[in-house]
Amino acid sequence: MNEFKEGDILRRLADPANMIPVGTLCEVESVDFGLVFITGFHGGFIASNFELESPKYPNPPHKHADVIIEWAKGADILFDIGGSWIKTDNPKWQVIANYKVAPTLSELADIKTQAKIAKLEAKLAKLRSEL
Repeated sequence: MNEFKEGDILRRLADPANMIPVGTLCEVESVDFGLVFITGFHGGFIASNFELESPKYPNPPHKHADVIIEWAKGADILFDIGGSWIKTDNPKWQVIANYKVAPTLSELADIKTQAKIAKLEAKLAKLRSEL
């Protein structure tokens, strides 16, 4: 599986179809099912025939990038304070801190349901062992 993403610049390593000469620099339009779609060409190319020349964004992503994106979409954010998760309305996104997306109401209901099921299964196992 490759790590290519839209906007990356790739160098062609091999050209079994003789469409893009070896050594040519190409921009990634999209990536899907192990194929790389190159700007200006129709159809996908096998990703292993390319190497990353330069990423679109050369700096590594922020530690909390995934959570920041969800926060920007309107998700509630939890902040870890000594092992307790506290809701924060204004996260500071400190690299040394831990943040996570708060579960939605339906996710909380699922968690509670799973906990109840686990308790009932434990009770059932105990009753079976007493028979």
